[in-house]
This record gives sequence, structure tokens and C-alpha cells, in this order.
Amino acid sequence: LLVIFGDHIVLVLLFYAGYGITCTAYYVFMVFRLFLVFKDSVYEMSSKHRKLHYAVFAGFVIIFIIAGLAFETTNDDNRHAFFYGFCALAIAILLIGLCHLVYTFNANLLALIL
Repeated sequence: LLVIFGDHIVLVLLFYAGYGITCTAYYVFMVFRLFLVFKDSVYEMSSKHRKLHYAVFAGFVIIFIIAGLAFETTNDDNRHAFFYGFCALAIAILLIGLCHLVYTFNANLLALIL
């Protein structure tokens, strides 16, 4: 591992682990919030939607891992563009999933109140 990342391995691991934990915690919080708030009601989150959000999150994780490994293991001049492009793609995928979760939560809550 030291051969690949050099002597800055602690900083690399802290960055990627911190970013991954933050995104994971927020996304899982939103999925469980939508699932548990409307559990056993008409607006319960279907298994199809849960699987969709698991797939969205898995796509985010895979793309982010590819971007991180490509950035840390190559010395090309284009590695920054590749890394930021893939990070933007991963964040866009995550944001689409989060927007769907927030919209669905608010729509279901409004429908339940009215």
C-alpha cells in the first residue's frame, strides 16, 4: 500500500473514508427516514423503490472508488480532470437519488396530512 500511495497514505485514507462515511450516513438516513416514517401506511416505501435506492448508492460508491483509485495510482497530467469528472458524475447520481427521496417524503407527508 505504501508503494502505491507513498507516504501520504493517512491523508488519503482520511479523505476517502471521511467523504464516504459522510455520504453514506446522509443517504442511509434519508432512505430509513422515508421507510420508517410511512411504514404500515398507504404511503409505505415499496421494495422496488428501496432496491432502486440501493442501486443508486452502489453506483455512487463504485464510481467514487474508480475515481479515487485512478487518481491515486496514476501520474498523468489528466488525472485531475478524470478525478473531478468522475466525482461530479458520482455526486450527480447521489443528488438525483437524494432529490427523489426528499420529494417523495414531502409529497407523502403532505398527502397524509391533507
